[in-house]
Amino acid sequence: MNNIFGWTKERLAEALKEYDIPRFRADQIIRWMYQRGAVSFDGMDHLSKVLRAQLAEHFSIERPKIVSRLNSADGATVKLLYEFTDGQTAETVLMCHPYGNSVCISTQAGCRMGCAFCASTLHGLQRNLTTGEIVAQVIGIADFLRQEGARIDTVVVMGSGEPLENYENVVAALRLLHEDYVIGLSY
Repeated sequence: MNNIFGWTKERLAEALKEYDIPRFRADQIIRWMYQRGAVSFDGMDHLSKVLRAQLAEHFSIERPKIVSRLNSADGATVKLLYEFTDGQTAETVLMCHPYGNSVCISTQAGCRMGCAFCASTLHGLQRNLTTGEIVAQVIGIADFLRQEGARIDTVVVMGSGEPLENYENVVAALRLLHEDYVIGLSY
């Protein structure tokens, strides 16, 4: 089964073609997934039950789960520990400022750089995060902020890991986040 979280609209449209699902459905599914917080096809009530069942047969929407949440005393910072499907974890931090909301994302589970000031390196590098896992950190925060009537203004790539060691997935994630069907993040 293919996890579509982290896919572009074009990639999803190509995959749907194999099952004779019209191209316009890719736009609907993608917007539900990235802009409305859908974590399964069941909640996409504009799609027929038959289509939702067909999609669930061939595709999944897998997002990491939050295993820990710490709020700062002043309420301006929220630190989340996400656990991915293989049990690896990475941190994401929301920083609320008067000038906007910033999200600090991780690009790797662990790190091999060995910086003395950073806890990410304690157990070494476990693996690179996928494009979908990087995007999921931002979308999780966007879902949270949407409930507050707010949005993400800035993404900072300074969480766990060395972003340049996972260059292709980081760039793909940033490009995906830029798309208007995701969060329309400015370059």
